[in-house]
Amino acid sequence: MSDHRFRFGVVATPQDGDQWRTTAQRVAELGYSTLLMPDGLQLLSPFPALATAAATADVRVGTFVLGRVSRMSTGTAATIVR
Repeated sequence: MSDHRFRFGVVATPQDGDQWRTTAQRVAELGYSTLLMPDGLQLLSPFPALATAAATADVRVGTFVLGRVSRMSTGTAATIVR
């Protein structure tokens, strides 16, 4: 990552693992510092997807939105622990 005063990020939605890794690499290559993804029932779970992105490229990761009502607390906690 760079030491620029302004950092820019990208919000993207993963379709599958290979496409998501490619997106994370491209985001880093283009100089963005952050990769965010939304949460939704039709999308991949955000925690494993963001862990994959963080392991693939040198970018900060996070959830753009985390849908509390769409995920049970115990299932979300189990996903994070894995």
